[in-house]
Amino acid sequence: MGTFDYLRVEYPLPDGHKPAAPMQTKSLDCDLTQYTLGTEGELRLGDDLVEFTGLLDFYDFDDATAQSGWHEYAALFERGRLLHFVPVTSDESR
Repeated sequence: MGTFDYLRVEYPLPDGHKPAAPMQTKSLDCDLTQYTLGTEGELRLGDDLVEFTGLLDFYDFDDATAQSGWHEYAALFERGRLLHFVPVTSDESR
């Protein structure tokens, strides 16, 4: 089993999913660090902007709500700012 980082998502997700807990990503350092995708689309570590540029894939599995199932997103960042993101898969495709 590999390690990952946590991503607390404050920014609205494109499919309306509201994660109950931090999501996971293997697109960053994979050392169990907790990052935040802020309400303005900024990637933060604590109060600091993380100047990440590239594609960030993040996901969770939520079986505790009416929105249960696999949720995965691909987000494009430039210098820590969200440019665009989309859902990668839906519950029906798994």
